[in-house]
Amino acid sequence: SSFPDNSPIVYKEDSQDAQTLQHFSEETWAIVSLARKKYPP
Repeated sequence: SSFPDNSPIVYKEDSQDAQTLQHFSEETWAIVSLARKKYPP
């Protein structure tokens, strides 16, 4: 990557990405759980 070493901006972005990914995973799990209840195997 072209980011400079020890850049606080990089860590800040990584932290935001991690929070976004966690939130996305929780929403995805809720959708999958609902779908399984609606359409049982």
